[in-house]
Amino acid sequence: MLDTVANLPPGKVVPIKLLRNGTTMSVQVKIGTRPKPRTQ
Repeated sequence: MLDTVANLPPGKVVPIKLLRNGTTMSVQVKIGTRPKPRTQ
């Protein structure tokens, strides 16, 4: 799944289906940029 999202351009709005409390929901999400990992 991460590869699929990573291949989408930031700012693009895509439909996502999810299952919550036994109910299927469809929502629109806007793709953002992934933050760089913090160095420890």
